[in-house]
Amino acid sequence: MNIGVFGHYQNGKSTLINCLMGKPVCATGNGTISTTKKNSKHQFREGMFLIDTPGMDANEQDNAETSSIVEQLDFSIVVLQNKGLSEKDKVAINLLQSYGVPMLVLINCTDYGNKNKWSPQSDFNKNILCNIKPQFHDKLLISGIDILLVNLQWYWYAIEGYKKENIDKQEELLERVECLLGTNVDTKNLKEQSNVPQLIQFLSSNNYLSFINLYQQLNLNLKNEKRRIIELSNRK
Repeated sequence: MNIGVFGHYQNGKSTLINCLMGKPVCATGNGTISTTKKNSKHQFREGMFLIDTPGMDANEQDNAETSSIVEQLDFSIVVLQNKGLSEKDKVAINLLQSYGVPMLVLINCTDYGNKNKWSPQSDFNKNILCNIKPQFHDKLLISGIDILLVNLQWYWYAIEGYKKENIDKQEELLERVECLLGTNVDTKNLKEQSNVPQLIQFLSSNNYLSFINLYQQLNLNLKNEKRRIIELSNRK
């Protein structure tokens, strides 16, 4: 099972894979330039692999590298920022749709200077989700978790804070979250509020695997029907 992670560069794709793997396996950037240049494959569960891809629309070479993996995918995760659906985001989405790859969309909540933009539970981000969802129509197809608000930074520092070199960063982050949200926060509830555990639970569930099998069968039936129509048309 191959799961490709897609999106515009610096949206948090590599950070997402690090969060799911529970350790730093992908290099991450500073938010300004494309960091990932080659597709990289990482085993998430037995028989299930996560594939990090270069950011879409950074340059033609990155686009070509990303596009080369699409045919090998069973499923995809598209990472957006909480700024709405841009034309650059649509490049990745349209590419996946053209190959019939089912997708889950994550909205990564950034802009930590404003609690309305930083928390996945905020009304600001819930409105972003509501505005984006109608633009996908039939592109999503995953009941109950087709678009999910997350904060990848929160989860990452929550699980990495025990390391000596990250303790100061984690304490600073917790203080900043408490200041913005006006409530006491520890690493446990920081993880929960990030919504990433909900994603991990979904990817590890039998419901997810059942959905993939159903989608693949429907896609195969559709291809067979198209082939049958073409053959009938050629006979006439």
